[in-house]
Amino acid sequence: MSATLPEKFPHIFLEVEFQLLPELNYDDLIFLSLLVRAQHRDRMYAALVDAVRKIQWMKLSSIDAVTVDATLVAQYDGSPHVVLNDPVGQIRHAKSLLELISQGKAALDSLAVFLNDLLALGYSGGERDFRRNAFKTTVGSAHAPLKTFLDAESQWLQLNNTASTSIVSARDEWLHRGFPDVAFMWPPTEVGVLPIPKELTARTTTAAIRATHYSTQEFVEYHFSRIIRLLELVVPMAIDIEAGRMSPTPPRPPHGQPRISAVKFCLTKAITITDPVRQLKLGPFSAN
Repeated sequence: MSATLPEKFPHIFLEVEFQLLPELNYDDLIFLSLLVRAQHRDRMYAALVDAVRKIQWMKLSSIDAVTVDATLVAQYDGSPHVVLNDPVGQIRHAKSLLELISQGKAALDSLAVFLNDLLALGYSGGERDFRRNAFKTTVGSAHAPLKTFLDAESQWLQLNNTASTSIVSARDEWLHRGFPDVAFMWPPTEVGVLPIPKELTARTTTAAIRATHYSTQEFVEYHFSRIIRLLELVVPMAIDIEAGRMSPTPPRPPHGQPRISAVKFCLTKAITITDPVRQLKLGPFSAN
């Protein structure tokens, strides 16, 4: 049985593994890509593609952080005579948190650049930033659902906020002034082994509780869910704009398209009739 490869990938979102992102509406991305390509506006959408790429990296970092904490919690057998410490796991967890926040802020920056261009807002350079009230106000004025989101999530985007729920402030604190200062808590508490302080400058030396700390799962879901919700507003808006530029509007592709990912792949050996490839398999990182 042979398979026919498509002449062109069905979307513009290259270097994205969509199996990692079941949260995204793939059918919307396929339709948007169709509209964009039909009008030769791929370059306009480079920043949106970049944002999705960074959201993917954010997802990987969240998986890594949660896995470290869950693995360490699973080591607890209730024994009062065994104390566990794992410096490498703790450092890997901190690295994953920093990557999560940094890639999340980078995705926000790419979305800001994209919206500025798509909506012709007229900002330039560092003015295209969700940290800036003028930019947020202008974006909200151009699209009511975005205004509702930006108003509701003002603290998430707030500069100089002491709370770790601000992706902007957490990124600035952890990248420029310090690091994710997360203490190893043993035995595990209700917020795990590596709980994240709710205050960025908190220095925890005693047991953590839900009133003062987030579990790793809670922390990553808080930030990741918001970037997904923002993207869920941006993509349908872009579809409406692109569809409005065309007459007639092309029909939407059938629902439930298979998720096809396009990442660079290069064979380092020649394939011949006498020496064919007999098996294509996924590596261990993608097979799980």
